[in-house]
Amino acid sequence: MEIDIPLQHRESQSLEFKSRSAVDDLDKIVREVVGMLNAEGGEVWIGLCDVNDIAVAVEAIPDAHVEQRRLQDKLVDSVEPSPTHEEASVEVVPVGSAQDVLRILVQPNSKRKPYALVRRQTRYYAIRVGARNRVMSHQEIERAFLDRVQDGVEEDQARVRKEGFNELREERLKCGDSGMWIGIHPITALTIPIEDDGVRDLLKYAEKTRNRAAGWTFANPYKEPQARIERLTGGNRYANIEVGDDGALRCEVDLDALRMGDGAVINPFALMEYPTSVFRLASVLYGQHRADGVPDSELVLADLALFGVAETKLFSGSLLHWERKMYPPWQLKKSRDGDVFGREPMKFALSEVIGRPDNCAYRLYRRIYQAFGFREREISEAFDRKSTRLVFPD
Repeated sequence: MEIDIPLQHRESQSLEFKSRSAVDDLDKIVREVVGMLNAEGGEVWIGLCDVNDIAVAVEAIPDAHVEQRRLQDKLVDSVEPSPTHEEASVEVVPVGSAQDVLRILVQPNSKRKPYALVRRQTRYYAIRVGARNRVMSHQEIERAFLDRVQDGVEEDQARVRKEGFNELREERLKCGDSGMWIGIHPITALTIPIEDDGVRDLLKYAEKTRNRAAGWTFANPYKEPQARIERLTGGNRYANIEVGDDGALRCEVDLDALRMGDGAVINPFALMEYPTSVFRLASVLYGQHRADGVPDSELVLADLALFGVAETKLFSGSLLHWERKMYPPWQLKKSRDGDVFGREPMKFALSEVIGRPDNCAYRLYRRIYQAFGFREREISEAFDRKSTRLVFPD
């Protein structure tokens, strides 16, 4: 469907314009979205120049599809509660020949207000009034939270499952072992038939989850998965995988599987492919065994952590970059801590996990790169930003 560009329109309660340069400071865009989420919604356009609040010209955005993904991820990562695709979706809108702008369609869920922009552990609550944002008063914030509780946005069962995952995460952080831990936990329990041969085959044959047979994965065609109480376990020499009958997934990877060279450097391909392989498993499992009535926006919690990596190094880019001499010489950076993990689990919509598993994994290992001191553009190009897939060379 063709979307009309609102040239000659004036900014209003439901309409905001940002120039092309706004993509250099995504927080400014997110603030406008938060204001609309706490009001009645609207549209934020990026790539429209305004004079006296009236859109007068198009400023096309280079690599608009890349910027679309960056902005969508920024919204999910920086807004609390994390907006679903239905609440804040970023679209690429073509304008003429080979020119694109971005539109954010904002449709708040009244049961999830108030929304906040989170920066450096500080929450910024704003609401759009007319064509501008203003900071919400303490009374407005309190009233919005009370409305959320009264609406019962988090049912007891969902809350218990969230707390259970957080307890599991904290317990794993205290173990003191070395290696990688990956956890994926749907808030609404699914029903996974762990005795089913089809489910067992997903742990044995990599190609059944769209993974590489010779890749860094949990798959093992030579070992029969074992059924335990409420879970199925499998894996290979380096990676153990566990599938709960409620849809919870856990994978532990030996640190030796991540090392390269003299053992003091993490192989970026292994760092990227192990979590991607688990998300691809989740994509197939959840897609096949999702119960009727479970919405696309249902939340899934996930986390990725490295343990025992003190003095271990990670380099910018990957072997692909070295071969193409994109980063000569490599930038090697050392872990600042013995354990590397995010301050809290990351949230995904169920539809994201099913439809874009590679991008979900990317958002997790991006935090590992950031913990080593790298910027996003220094992550391996094996993750293709346009297709949002992990693609290895032949």
